[in-house]
Amino acid sequence: MDTPPKALRSDEPGNARHLALVLLFLLAASVVIRLPFFFPVVIDWDESTYILWGQSLLDGHLPYTEMWGFKPPLAFAFYACAIGAFGKSIVSVRIAGTLCVALAAFFTFLAGRRLWNETSGMAAATLCIVMATFVKSGKAVMTEHAAMVPLAAALCLLVLRVLRPRTAFLAGILMAVATFTRLNLAYTAVFSGLLIVAAAFAGPSGSLRNSLRCGASYAAGGILVLLLVFLPYAVTGQQGLWWSSVILAPLSYASSQLSFSGAFVKQMSDTAAGALVVLGGLAGLTAMVARWKTFPETTRRGAFFLMGFFFSTELSILRSGASYPHYLIQLAPFAALAVAALPNAVSSGRTGRSLNTAVVFLAMALSLLVVLPAYKGVVCRVLAGQGVPYGAAYDIASYLEREKAPGESVYLLTDHIVYWLIGEKPLSKSTIHPANITREYLLAVLVGPGTTTEQELSRILAKKPRFIVTGKREYLRRKPAAWSLLQETLRTRYTLVKQVEGRLIYRRDAP
Repeated sequence: MDTPPKALRSDEPGNARHLALVLLFLLAASVVIRLPFFFPVVIDWDESTYILWGQSLLDGHLPYTEMWGFKPPLAFAFYACAIGAFGKSIVSVRIAGTLCVALAAFFTFLAGRRLWNETSGMAAATLCIVMATFVKSGKAVMTEHAAMVPLAAALCLLVLRVLRPRTAFLAGILMAVATFTRLNLAYTAVFSGLLIVAAAFAGPSGSLRNSLRCGASYAAGGILVLLLVFLPYAVTGQQGLWWSSVILAPLSYASSQLSFSGAFVKQMSDTAAGALVVLGGLAGLTAMVARWKTFPETTRRGAFFLMGFFFSTELSILRSGASYPHYLIQLAPFAALAVAALPNAVSSGRTGRSLNTAVVFLAMALSLLVVLPAYKGVVCRVLAGQGVPYGAAYDIASYLEREKAPGESVYLLTDHIVYWLIGEKPLSKSTIHPANITREYLLAVLVGPGTTTEQELSRILAKKPRFIVTGKREYLRRKPAAWSLLQETLRTRYTLVKQVEGRLIYRRDAP
């Protein structure tokens, strides 16, 4: 294993220029790999929900007051910043997601360079971009992409800096920001605090006093973010809404999902890319443990934090219950660093660096082969004179803008990004994400205990939406009574007026 380079000051002219070039390369790589996916209107329908949240916050509504979701408040803030900074378009949100991927990769590079060497850092950064993009739904912009930035920055900080109270305080802020973007990361945040306390005590110059000071500083950073996130609700007298939305609803969601073992089996079987992230990371960590005695003290401390972040983040994903493939985006920086350690573990010196250089070129080449068909689709649409942005939701929005009179409401059971495209709002908090109406554990929080899907659907239909749009996602079939109610209402009160790529648009016959 190569001896890691000494930490270099970023304000040194040569190093600053070098870091700027690295960041530019990682940004360019992120853009090249993700660019053709800027244009489909829907890649993952959860992204559509997050965009609605962000727009609501931009419109001056606190999270959960107008648009409800069981993600923490900083998730709303990220999408609001993306729209506010780059404009109201899907492309704008995808640009913000690409910046997140590039920044997380840059922090991964810095950590990898400090732990192993320059080429290992670059290999890890490139792998981070690839993992964060090609995991299922990674081409969209998910809350995991936003959380990945402070998460990778926290590890980078702990790897690069001497462990002092100020370092711990900054790490606490970063981990709290990550947690209030993806609440499952609370496990990682707590475990990271324990790692900091242990490292501050066990290091060469460690002491109980330093350990306690670092632990208290870490907690203070986290509490500061917690208070700032909670403050708007305290000032407006909506503490109960904050508690039920940020704490109770996510706990209810997690407890209604898969068991710990079931979540792991699902994680391994859902997609090959997801399994490779976990298994590749485990292989790299195993190689690190095998070479542990050869590491200098600073590398051991950094590797100690890397292993802790990897396993606690994996635990947080499994404890969240659903274990959807895109949850693994949170693991990307840590898995990439672990995988980048493998070439150095099997062959030290110049050969190890050459292997890591090969990893960079191979990862980029394979990524380009995967995205070439998407680029071809973009070129074909341009040559055919079609708009580059595409998707059924755009056609549905165009139709509704032509046919819908001002004040007429719409109920979207699919492609709910159309609300945003036409400047409308969902008819209830339970339909901001269309499938939430089937999750009765959430209806108990949103509407009241004992509320069924049929009752909530009946309340929505009683508002007599002028248009109802249904599609391929017939999730209501899981609730036979609600499904029958919808079909009977459409049969007796509505007329099918248009079909768009399998979506059905119905118009109400009479007021």
